[in-house]
Amino acid sequence: MFVRVDFEQPVSDVVRELLTDEFVPATELQPAVDVAENEKESIVVAELPGVNKQDINISVENGWLTLKGERKAVDPADVKRILHREIGYEPFRRSIKLPYAVNVNEISAELHDGILKVVLPKAEEIRSRTIDIK
Repeated sequence: MFVRVDFEQPVSDVVRELLTDEFVPATELQPAVDVAENEKESIVVAELPGVNKQDINISVENGWLTLKGERKAVDPADVKRILHREIGYEPFRRSIKLPYAVNVNEISAELHDGILKVVLPKAEEIRSRTIDIK
């Protein structure tokens, strides 16, 4: 005798609770990142060794910074077979929830020696200011 147990609803409730804005499940490679800030901007630094800048896409949408791209294999033409491979040659994606609004027109990015640096200026309305009393 078989008994059908419907776990769909309770499991979906648990999954919905886990999938908050702060949690993004890893379905692809995720590069290591550091995130720092000062009064004017946030700086995101990502390790992307062996990735060309034309293979990286950076976007900001609905309060999320997303880095995605692909590290492509560079095998010499005369290689007949790979004996051992540990380096990941597949797509990567990393999304980071931004804690405040950014000025999307002034975002800058540079790639140097496999390190991607993205500077996200804070929107003017959230920057702290000193007010002079007259």
